[in-house]
Amino acid sequence: RTYSAFRETHVARTMLRTYSRTRQIASILISTTRQNFATDLDHIPDTMRAVLVTRKVQRYDESCKDCFEVVQKPLPIQIPPSHSLVRVLQAQINPADASYFKGAYGKPLELPGAAGFEGCGVVVKNSGECTSWMPPGTRVAFRSFGTWADYCVAPMSQCIALPNSTDLSNSAGALVNPLTAYFMVELAKQRGEKVG
Repeated sequence: RTYSAFRETHVARTMLRTYSRTRQIASILISTTRQNFATDLDHIPDTMRAVLVTRKVQRYDESCKDCFEVVQKPLPIQIPPSHSLVRVLQAQINPADASYFKGAYGKPLELPGAAGFEGCGVVVKNSGECTSWMPPGTRVAFRSFGTWADYCVAPMSQCIALPNSTDLSNSAGALVNPLTAYFMVELAKQRGEKVG
């Protein structure tokens, strides 16, 4: 009964509809951008690789790989106050990404523009006034825009420190997905559905 209540909500319908699209994006991007992103955490290069969205996605099939490009770009020189430069080790591909690439997300699609809303990695540098809260070397799950890259600048308020034993593939989705599940459970409770 709870499952049927979830299916009746707009959020759940959207998630169910875009899940298969997200899997299509993942398989196409992996084949398009399969590269060994830099793993040397002791050396911060001058440039980084990043996935750019170059065109609005019309449909999720083989043609959508032409909407993405891997580019070499300079690393951010200035880190804004209360931000960290994170070496991205894993980045999530979410239904939100699928919607964003079609221009159907709350954030307007920027072309050409960055991709990816969350990930996990290692802090390599902090803004000048914050050096002790999450020192370089701290593994973090984080939410920021542009996570499909070697490096990403993330607000410290959107970073969660991770123990070294944490599995990175699960950590990359540690922020957005649990909140979505929480929202769906709360919505079911409000509808009087039995949860648990």
